[in-house]
Amino acid sequence: MGVMVGVLVWVFQNGNLSGLLGFTATGTLESSIPILMFCIVYGLSMAVAVLVDAVLIRGVLLPAFVRLAGSANWWAPRSLRRVHERFGISEAAPPVERRLATTPWTSGVTLLWADPLTAATAAGRAAGAASSES
Repeated sequence: MGVMVGVLVWVFQNGNLSGLLGFTATGTLESSIPILMFCIVYGLSMAVAVLVDAVLIRGVLLPAFVRLAGSANWWAPRSLRRVHERFGISEAAPPVERRLATTPWTSGVTLLWADPLTAATAAGRAAGAASSES
């Protein structure tokens, strides 16, 4: 920031390089120029910080660290493991029950259910419909 102000004063206030750049030096600077320079420098520094964070840290360093750490990435503290066990939370997906189910609303068409909840719901509806017919 200090270098930018120094260059502005040297070029525009003192008139150095005025012949090369094609202007006449007035000996003063507009008072809003340093404020605008600060805003531009601050904005550019934020853009660079976000770019470094997004590309370097999240795109390069984090995946490399995850690869090096291996299974230690997924370690849980003992108290959190107890919560997982108590409520049945697991990293692995629950086994999917695959079976053929016939439902009364499909007109005898046999469907393959891949979702156990949907299959159980359909089986419950079929059982309820069969018991209401009796």
